[in-house]
Amino acid sequence: MQIEDIFLAAMEDYEEILREDDLHWIDKRLNKSDITFSHVYGYYDSNLDIKFKDIKETILKDNRYDINIKVA
Repeated sequence: MQIEDIFLAAMEDYEEILREDDLHWIDKRLNKSDITFSHVYGYYDSNLDIKFKDIKETILKDNRYDINIKVA
């Protein structure tokens, strides 16, 4: 098991918790379909507006030299 596996599993677990809880965010900017690091923080911050799906895609590409992650 590698650190990438642990990170991906943690992200998947967090996404599942959000789906089950169907949370209503205090910060309404978080009410969108794409889960970002802002959701983990609990408030919108443009510096944390990185989509989980983009992080997963980058990790799964297994190209350690291409770490450009799209900001939402």
